[in-house]
Amino acid sequence: MLTFSLLSIVAAASRKKSPNLPVYEADYPALAPRGRAMPVSMLDHPMIAPDIERMGPAMERKYRNLEKMMTFIDTSSNNITRYWVYGCWCFQMGDYPMRQGVGAPQDEVDKTCKHHKECYMCAKKDHGQECVPEETGYRHKGAYDKVTGDAFIRCMDPVGTCKRQICECDRAMAERLEPASAGDNGWNAAHHAFYGGFDSRSKCLRMDHTGPGNDFKVQCCGTDGDRVPYKFHKDGSGKQCCGGNIFDSDIQECCSGDQVASIGSC
Repeated sequence: MLTFSLLSIVAAASRKKSPNLPVYEADYPALAPRGRAMPVSMLDHPMIAPDIERMGPAMERKYRNLEKMMTFIDTSSNNITRYWVYGCWCFQMGDYPMRQGVGAPQDEVDKTCKHHKECYMCAKKDHGQECVPEETGYRHKGAYDKVTGDAFIRCMDPVGTCKRQICECDRAMAERLEPASAGDNGWNAAHHAFYGGFDSRSKCLRMDHTGPGNDFKVQCCGTDGDRVPYKFHKDGSGKQCCGGNIFDSDIQECCSGDQVASIGSC
């Protein structure tokens, strides 16, 4: 049985402030900053790596790139496997770990992973079946804010393309995992299949929604990186989209300037 140190997983080092560090285009430094140990990779884990390698070189490149993006943003993440087979939505085992997930999110980290899956779903819906998240490469830059020294990612492909949308999905997840992991409802070993024995088969049950009729279609709302699916009712009731925000048309309306307000308050 493999033994892991929870202390190495949950330890949170403060972020370094380095306003004069360079920009890295598409790749990041080969050496860890300031002597920091390189993060444990999903591709080094004996229980994970075979599944990724079986999917082919395109998938392996995708995971390596995503890992670099995540650890570039979150320098306290010294073990990236903490997010694998986590909760109901984070990198579940199977043929397409980046798309699989079901059930109610277990915490804020799981919610972030669910949002990432939904972002991918909308990318495919917006750009067609040829937009395959696991196989889509993109151009991006990693840089540091000149004032705060905080790391950030900038997607470089043209707006409105599959490449740009997939990049924005990955960027959003990379930026949100660190704050999602902190706090009382953050990362929890009990929600991890390896570290806490979490059983997604018994705890992540498909949510069946019942209600009158099925006269709706799934549409997406939001901007790149924040696009989420929702059920659009053809009769104009229920959820609708207003300037990138989902609102309840039974009690709200979309006003000029894409502002949402209570009915009659525009």
